[in-house]
Amino acid sequence: MPDWSYRTLFRPLLFRLPARAARSLALGLFGAVGRMPGGAVVIKTLGHQEPSPLLETGWSATPVGLSGIVDPAGVARRGLARLGFGFMEIGPVTALPVESRQPIGLDAAAEQLWFPEPYENEGFNRVMAKLANPGHSLPQYVRVAPMPGLEPERTEPLTLLMMQELIFAGAAGFYVDALPPGWDLESSGRALSGVADWMEQREAELRRPLFLHVAPDIEGNGLSGFCKR
Repeated sequence: MPDWSYRTLFRPLLFRLPARAARSLALGLFGAVGRMPGGAVVIKTLGHQEPSPLLETGWSATPVGLSGIVDPAGVARRGLARLGFGFMEIGPVTALPVESRQPIGLDAAAEQLWFPEPYENEGFNRVMAKLANPGHSLPQYVRVAPMPGLEPERTEPLTLLMMQELIFAGAAGFYVDALPPGWDLESSGRALSGVADWMEQREAELRRPLFLHVAPDIEGNGLSGFCKR
């Protein structure tokens, strides 16, 4: 997006709308451009960036990826994938859809957003369908998350079942939350150990990288205690 058009035209317009409406409008229009004939040329002309070979990580063309929070419904991923990212994050993904109609908080001066429901998503079945037909060639890393309110001991088998199906659908790797809301260090440690052991036991062709998702509001002391485990 050229800076002159964003600063003078699109930003003032979008910031007058509620955050959800602005996001839907922006992603809807960008997604439409990505799907239209010649859309790839338009995106390449206005905003495409080729990653430098020096950024190659071994698991992606560049360590810079697109967060799943940016386009949670996946309406514009085909176009966004052309902006020079090395990989695409999908999620958070829970077994069942998690809905929220609360407004997204916006502090324009501080350039901050607040999401009222951290696990809001379309659910496992919808994600599976989109994962198998992404419309782009970037690696897709899925952030699997526990259902809100589900006990930790009931979460692990459900998570492993989801991951198994997601691997067959084309997931290149996974993110697992370090400290889901309401969980303590012991429960989180057991769950993560179980996921790591399960992945280690997969056959080589079905084994995928695991990454730890650390929420920005986790306090330093809590994270230090978690890492010691």
